[in-house]
Amino acid sequence: MGEQLCKSPEAFKAWSQNLGHEHVLTTLTSYGSVRTERQGEIIRELAKGPEHSKPETSTLVKDLVEELRKSGVVIRAQGE
Repeated sequence: MGEQLCKSPEAFKAWSQNLGHEHVLTTLTSYGSVRTERQGEIIRELAKGPEHSKPETSTLVKDLVEELRKSGVVIRAQGE
């Protein structure tokens, strides 16, 4: 529900904290699931590049990567 209501990463972080979660990743892994069809839509939209994405999508992805790194997940750029 929060991922649908929140219009910015900051709003989602506040939602997450309101649930008692210190990290957004906890909220995403506990409650966040994406239907396969929707996953495809999102990935296709991201593949178009940032000029075609909604600004909040780009920011949300950057924030998600930051949260993943904080939790110890190693993320490498393609080709590394």
